[in-house]
Amino acid sequence: VLEVSPRLGGRVLHLSVPGAANLLRVGDAVSVRPDPEVRADGENIPYMGHEMWVGPQSTWWTDQTLNPARRKAAAIWPPDPWLAHAPTQVLAQEAGRLVLQGVASPVSGVQMTQSFAIAPDRPDTAELAVEMRNVRRQPGSRDIWFNTRVHPSTRVYVPVATDGSGVRVRSDTGDGFDGLVSSTAEGLFSLELLPPSGELQGRRGKVFIQPRAGSIAGFNAGQAMLIHFQ
Repeated sequence: VLEVSPRLGGRVLHLSVPGAANLLRVGDAVSVRPDPEVRADGENIPYMGHEMWVGPQSTWWTDQTLNPARRKAAAIWPPDPWLAHAPTQVLAQEAGRLVLQGVASPVSGVQMTQSFAIAPDRPDTAELAVEMRNVRRQPGSRDIWFNTRVHPSTRVYVPVATDGSGVRVRSDTGDGFDGLVSSTAEGLFSLELLPPSGELQGRRGKVFIQPRAGSIAGFNAGQAMLIHFQ
């Protein structure tokens, strides 16, 4: 079961087998702010789920004129509001297939068309594709990222070199957070789901990986989610 919100930039809000718990982590903002105002001075709204980003993050606000302060600061946050939660146009909707066209962003200078499909012969697989078009007269270059949020209780595995190379773990401690604890076994990298030390509220950090293969596997609530990419 795949649920997508055309109102929130084509964001995926649910993924599971029929009748099972949502594998994606979705924020309360989905119900509290279902029709957000798109503004150049707006902040990130934590809808979470699965969404598309452009890269590199260092240039998110450097090539626009709507928010001079963010351009001057080369701000790396928040994401482009026009891509994150502007309403999209439904180009096609039928059994097992949805195509959405986003707005032309004055911040990133691109327009995204996203397609979502579940093939009849592969009902356990959702295929997601994104096409990005430059809407400015001058040439430009952008990466296409996806950002998939899952519940903290999800055990995630990424295939890496057997010697553990190609992995860099950064712990962002302070402000009540503990560092990350990771492990590599049989060519699979994973974060250990250990409680934080003492009175700390959680663990926080970031992992940079050059994977051995294009896949990420997540296990939670009796389900397995496998993401394939090039």
